[in-house]
Amino acid sequence: MKYYLTQTIYSMAGYRTLQHIVSGYFAHYNWYCGEDHEDDLRITPLTKRWKGYRDECSVSAIPARNWYSLVGHGVHIRILNDKRQFQYHWNLTIPGPVYALFPGIPNRVEVDSHYRFLSDADFVARKLALKVADGDPRGGRIILLDVDDEATRVKTNPLLEPDERFARLVLHAERYLPLKADLADARKQLQRAAGTVWPAISAEARRFLLTGLISYEEYDAAETMLLDSSPGIVVLAKALELEVNRRLLIPFRQWLSQQGYTPRARGDLKLFASASAPDSPRFLELGRFGFYLRAIAEDRRGSAQPISQAFTTFCQEELADPIFVLEELPDFLLKVAQSYRNPAAHAQLVGFSDFREFLELLLVDNGSGLLQRMIKATRPRAQPL
Repeated sequence: MKYYLTQTIYSMAGYRTLQHIVSGYFAHYNWYCGEDHEDDLRITPLTKRWKGYRDECSVSAIPARNWYSLVGHGVHIRILNDKRQFQYHWNLTIPGPVYALFPGIPNRVEVDSHYRFLSDADFVARKLALKVADGDPRGGRIILLDVDDEATRVKTNPLLEPDERFARLVLHAERYLPLKADLADARKQLQRAAGTVWPAISAEARRFLLTGLISYEEYDAAETMLLDSSPGIVVLAKALELEVNRRLLIPFRQWLSQQGYTPRARGDLKLFASASAPDSPRFLELGRFGFYLRAIAEDRRGSAQPISQAFTTFCQEELADPIFVLEELPDFLLKVAQSYRNPAAHAQLVGFSDFREFLELLLVDNGSGLLQRMIKATRPRAQPL
């Protein structure tokens, strides 16, 4: 559940410039920072209140004074003088991939919101980012509205293994799923895009797809800003990963159990055979699944390993489209892992164009998206779609 959200604007604009931009913004709108008449932000410029604050300054603003006694914290704006912090204290807390985009030390404007004011906070963050871009006297063009710094920190943590990094990113992205009351339109849009395969998608995968679609819509509305699209990409990849395991690995385990057969394997396929054992709790991540499927596809001669023979027979006897599963799906899964999932879990920032490309690969209105084709291909042979 989403209760708080921090958005960060990075800019080479000076600390005082950022103070004037934020102060000027609230001076023109009906916002308050307390219950008294003097707390109307249209009356006293914030720059006067912030005089003497050299390292950082902040204000908590609400759209109506009578809300203050109920909430006490609406949209919290915090300006950080990172240039001065680095100059005097050598303290740099900006994520490395963000810092690499700038010619020097950028400053920050953080926008943090109570869940009652999420829409207001989104609006304020984007308005301020555009004003920073327009009002920077140095002509700075790089503005990063980083929807979540925590994801960047996870991506750049050298102590995390790739699988653990990906798992933490998925968990972190899930927390940004808004309240259910706000999801009706997005759910209908997703259902229309999925088409006839929608009933076959598990509830857990639907939730990941919904989170990814909401992220996509938010990022698509901020084309003038640079965003790291990794959180949206990782949840879309997780949805695909869940469905591939649910529709291939688990049915294959059940089929082997019914056959009373434990196929032998060697080399790389030994791990696939272990994951296919009836009592195995393991799920396979996308890249590994694609690698194993490709190995099986290349091991279908007369001397094929027992595990390859068993999986090929399972596909031919049980699935609606074994040719797609055995010949096309391996390359698709490897492409998703190498082009989208893995970059999203590593240090570099992933642009919105990659996010759009991945979503268009996954779901297509005419039913030809990867997720749609995989679900149709893996349905039981005797079961109509």
